[in-house]
Amino acid sequence: MNITKQGVSGFLFAFLPYTGHVGWFIGLSYLLRFMEGVGTAMAWSSSLGILMKIFPNKVSYFYLSVNLTNPKDGLSETLKSAPNI
Repeated sequence: MNITKQGVSGFLFAFLPYTGHVGWFIGLSYLLRFMEGVGTAMAWSSSLGILMKIFPNKVSYFYLSVNLTNPKDGLSETLKSAPNI
């Protein structure tokens, strides 16, 4: 479902210039960005959940990978869970 939301929102985003009205353009832009954000969040959550289930002793490594791909959060989550290594 998450990959579908990402794909559909990306596909529909290409057709926004053909809406013809500024209000529709802005509204649909926000709606499609919201759908894409939800799809991406679902993809990250399911991927991390599967990896944590497969490798339960390596949870802090998964926090590290999330924090390295999202640099605004830094390494705080990783350092909080470091004793679990």
